[in-house]
Amino acid sequence: MLGYDKKRRDNYFHFLEVKRWGKLKWIDEEALNKLVTALIPRYEPTNLFVSIGLFILTCIIISAGVGFAALIFIEVIDSNSGWFLSLVGALLLLFVLQKFVINEKHQFGSGADEATLYSSLAFFHLTFILLFENLFDSTLFISSFYFILLGVPAFIYKDRLLTAGAYLSLFALVFFLAYNIGGVMTLLIPFLLMGLSFFGFRLSEKRIDSSTDQATEQCWEVINWISIAMFYLSGNYLVVMELSKELGLADAFPLFVKIIFMILTAAIPLAYIYFGLVKRNLALLNVGLIAVALSVMTVRYYHSIMPIEYALILGGAIILGIVWLALKFWQEDKLGVTAKADEDLDSGLKIESLVLDQTFGKIDSTNTFSGEGGKFGGGGASGNF
Repeated sequence: MLGYDKKRRDNYFHFLEVKRWGKLKWIDEEALNKLVTALIPRYEPTNLFVSIGLFILTCIIISAGVGFAALIFIEVIDSNSGWFLSLVGALLLLFVLQKFVINEKHQFGSGADEATLYSSLAFFHLTFILLFENLFDSTLFISSFYFILLGVPAFIYKDRLLTAGAYLSLFALVFFLAYNIGGVMTLLIPFLLMGLSFFGFRLSEKRIDSSTDQATEQCWEVINWISIAMFYLSGNYLVVMELSKELGLADAFPLFVKIIFMILTAAIPLAYIYFGLVKRNLALLNVGLIAVALSVMTVRYYHSIMPIEYALILGGAIILGIVWLALKFWQEDKLGVTAKADEDLDSGLKIESLVLDQTFGKIDSTNTFSGEGGKFGGGGASGNF
């Protein structure tokens, strides 16, 4: 069976949360040790720098293996056999990933598993290029191909990077499909992409709230963030107008449509910030703050008010002042918002059943933390900072 062991993966995320509880002194040492012992079997977490090192090392090993194999089969590699050897390499790496890296070495998020998976996909990619080279002249085929190539392993292995790639490929697929149809569909491209973004945002919100699997939830969070960003970019005046010029549609939009895009460019960032604060959604809030800067850049692109050096100094001073005032105002919890670091807040991972399991008996703690609330993680998308 392809993919990670669900029990090990769930225990991995529970282990990270329990260790955080211990670090913040929300549970005592005895309770921490009992919980850690109960979370077996599990995948062991890996330090970020170790993960980066393992990723690079695995890539080097795979590259060396491919080079060695190329020397052996140099005499038989040609345009007719290249696709077959590439397919063999992809299947071999997939077997190594599942059999040894995941099932035997129990690697999850260590860098070695990602490197092996991405290398396998690279060989699958090369296989299809060698087999269907002529089809890759079609942008519609390319976007469809990448959506499937990245979407299938993203679903199986719950990989966030592949999820992002597959979702962006879906946007490209809708874009090129409408462009190839032509006519009025070409003018509707921005609105089609905004509609897809809104649908992805609403769907991801529901999935995040209802998900019981942390890895799946993280993938939906990626979709949530991308949906928010793409909704703004699809309605940004600068993006739409400049892309229209590239497509030869510079004068295709009537004046009232251009005014709509101007209004969207100014209104969407403010709406993001407002609803980000009201709904306590970090994704909306963070993208909204970035969108404000992009909207200002859009205005300046068409209307230069002052020299760029003065604009940068003045803008930096204003932003610095706003940030300082915001940090002072939200030093303590006000209106449901706080400037505290995320690790000081209750993530709300639903593992109360583990804590209250009769195996442990009654766990005494001097702290009042209850472990209740929303969902673990969420980047703010789950309704908790």
